Parts: sequence; structure tokens; C-alpha cells
Amino acid sequence: MKRAALALVAATFLPAALAAQTAVDQRHPATADGTVSIENTAGSTKVTGWERPEVQVKGTVCGECELAVSGKGKQVHVEIESHHVNPMSGKSEIEVFVPAGCSVSVEGFSASIVIAGVTGGVKAETVNGSIRHSGPSKDTNVQSVNGVVETTGAAGRVQAEAVNGTVTVRDASGELTASTVNGKLAVAGGSFTRAALETVSGTIHFEGALAANGKLSVETVSGGVDLLFPAGFGADFSVSTFSGAVTNELGPPAQKSNEWTPQKELTFTSGAGGAHVTVETLSGAIAIRKRP
Repeated sequence: MKRAALALVAATFLPAALAAQTAVDQRHPATADGTVSIENTAGSTKVTGWERPEVQVKGTVCGECELAVSGKGKQVHVEIESHHVNPMSGKSEIEVFVPAGCSVSVEGFSASIVIAGVTGGVKAETVNGSIRHSGPSKDTNVQSVNGVVETTGAAGRVQAEAVNGTVTVRDASGELTASTVNGKLAVAGGSFTRAALETVSGTIHFEGALAANGKLSVETVSGGVDLLFPAGFGADFSVSTFSGAVTNELGPPAQKSNEWTPQKELTFTSGAGGAHVTVETLSGAIAIRKRP
């Protein structure tokens, strides 16, 4: 009887204990060109670049969690340590201010991530949660398994990936690699020397600019492809689809490769040429359109 009573008390109070939150606010010196790594398994992490030579962490951590800030000089590590066997048993919501010029690495599992105003390198990974990045970071790598991935204003090498979620790249520049399995992939604005876009069943929309000798590679299995270019855009195109329709506003229509299969191919040059655009789908429709 006593054991049953104890079990009932534990079942009653354990959820409340896990839900309890502890406020935190810590500061730690950091160099402007250093590296800040952050680990928060569950909850949310927001990172903001500022001009101070220090890292500040504030917010709330779960009742059975502890904030640990370590390192000095060019290496600072921020971690939410859980004393539970299951680190996902409590959520922590933290905001981390870092020197704007530093490189930032953020890891989560069941956590959302927001990064803004960092001009150094940015790397962010989570399994269940969204990632939203903005700012002129030099090298950007954002990846989520189940969640939306967005990046705005990145430069240099840009990599954005999701498995089950949309991927959106806005006003980026440099070299872009972006992919998703089940979700829409959209690139809006920006200018690229090289861009490689891939999906399995998601649609791909590209409305950016290519350098004079830039390269754009687009591949999808069953998703549609929608490419918008300005009138007079100069590029050499190579387009193929096994069973999808092809619409081309910059050149001739696609032709069947042979009479035995529905496969269509299209090779042409728009404007004075220069850039290279390659598009391949299995069953997805392809539209090459003039930008209004």
C-alpha cells in the first residue's frame, strides 16, 4: 500500500518538476575572431551577433538542466547539460549573444535554431526543429531532418539541406548547394557563380542570377522545376526529362529523344550564352520562363 502511495505521489509531482524552469544569465569573454560552439538538445536556441568582446547567455533551462559555459579566448563552448538519462525530458529556451565576427556552431536534437547578425562562419544542425538564419555570414551550413530551413543574405559557400521540410534561400551569393527530399526548395534573389539544387519529390523554384560563366545544376525525381531568368539572359541549356512536360520561353520546344520512349531533351543557347544550366527530372515538369 505504501509503495502504491509513493508511486502515485511520484507520478503527480514528476511532470511539474520536469516542467520547472530556471532563469540563467551568464557572460564570458570571447575574441572577435574566435569560435563559439553551442549545444542545446531540446527547446530553442537564438544566436545574435553583437560588437562586444564577450558571450552572453540568458533565458531559461529545464529544472533538471544546467548551463555550462567554458573555454577562453578564441574558443568558447556553451552547453545545456541534462542530469536526466533522457536529455529530451526537459526543454531549455536560451538566447546567446556572440561577437559578430566569430564563427558559430549550433547543435540541437528536438530544438529550433535562429541565427542573426553573424559575419563569420555559421553551422547549424538539428533533427526535429526549424533553422532560420539571416546575415552576411561568410560560410553557411544549415541542416535539419524534420523542419523548415531558411537562410537570408549568406555569402561565400552556402549549404542548406532538409529531409522532411522546405528549404528557402534568399539573397545569397557565391556557391550554393541546396537539397530536400520531401519539401519545396526555393531560391529567390541573389547571384551565384555555382548552384546545385536537388529534391526527390519536392518542387524547385529558382529566381536568382548567375555570373557570366556561372553554372546551375537542377535535379529532381518527381518534383516540378520552375526557373525564371531575365530577358536576354545568356546561357547554354541542357534539359532532359523522362515523362515530364517541358515549357520553354527562352528558346525552342523540347523534342522526344526517340519514338519508343516519352523522354524529352532540349539543348539550346539563349542570348550570347556564357552561363551553363543543366536540368534533369524523371517525371517532374520543367518550366523555363522569362522574368516579368
